[in-house]
Amino acid sequence: MKPFDDYVNQLFRPLNIAESRTMFFSCNHVITDDKLVAIGCSNGPNNTIRLNYSYNNRNSSEIIKETGHLLVDIVKRIPKGIVIFFPSYDYQEFLLKRWEQEGILKSFEQNHKRIFREPKKNSQVQIILNNYSKFINGSPMNSAILFSVIGGKMSEGINFSDDLGRGIIVIGLPYANRNSIELMEKINHLNRISLDSGNEYYENLCMRAVNQSIGRAIRHQNDYAAIILIDERYEKLSVNSKLSDWIRSRFRHPNHHQEAISLIEKFFKHKIKSSG
Repeated sequence: MKPFDDYVNQLFRPLNIAESRTMFFSCNHVITDDKLVAIGCSNGPNNTIRLNYSYNNRNSSEIIKETGHLLVDIVKRIPKGIVIFFPSYDYQEFLLKRWEQEGILKSFEQNHKRIFREPKKNSQVQIILNNYSKFINGSPMNSAILFSVIGGKMSEGINFSDDLGRGIIVIGLPYANRNSIELMEKINHLNRISLDSGNEYYENLCMRAVNQSIGRAIRHQNDYAAIILIDERYEKLSVNSKLSDWIRSRFRHPNHHQEAISLIEKFFKHKIKSSG
């Protein structure tokens, strides 16, 4: 799974195998362009607050509120199932608690979105997933939000095809804890093999997790979905160039909140019209 630059550093450089002797093959997705809208969001309805979930910014009251208002604006445009991925369990619980206090969760429900949460216990995963699926498939009018965690049970091996994943939203970038002794040793080891390859590994670790999560949607050629990545850092070429090719080739980063909302709205209006 892309990105795989660091695999070259780990597998071939120690053996002195020239990069010119390696060849990579990556298949495109089976879908046509009209089956996907992929958007990066750097701000919310306020348009002046930049959304950046780095360690120093993520607990900002302004960012928490603005993210909540942005999500309310987005989810009312997306029918059926919406999966929202957080970078960690702790941050998910922190945001949901704050959004409950701010009335954001109530706003989701007022927009006819039933809320489900990924459980920490493995034994409860299938139960939550079954309840989520049954609710969405129970009526054409039913719509729900499933709060999940990147690297959690729902982001690995579970597919959100068709109505289970009409919207996939990722909040932030799931960078691993750089203070982890094991990770520090791995980065230092790779940097000794090749200059900066340890940092490349660290970046790729994050983006592979993002790609794996958003790849849970659009599982066949007639499927369709909106993929929304919320964080101003997705504007950077060094970040969005590591997205899977089928996402990156369709990825847009509007300058204004209303432009992003308009793209989502038009996409689903077209899908509903063409299916009707």
